[in-house]
Amino acid sequence: MIEYIENNNSDKPQVNIYIGEDEWANYSFQNKVRLLYRLKNSDNLLAKKLVKSISSLIEEEQKMSEIDYEATVKQCEDTIE
Repeated sequence: MIEYIENNNSDKPQVNIYIGEDEWANYSFQNKVRLLYRLKNSDNLLAKKLVKSISSLIEEEQKMSEIDYEATVKQCEDTIE
């Protein structure tokens, strides 16, 4: 399990993240992109470190499935904001 704190305010609850192979396989492509989008927009150091690996996994899946990545990002941005 990875301990991840969204911001540096000590009054905010800690968020624990664990993504195993089975969990990752069951996430929809859109949820994976949504996770990447949130990590990219976080100020947390751990989040910044995860961006590269998550990006690579998403890119690999996109190529294998021929998914329209830009359209998925747009949908995620619209639902998050």
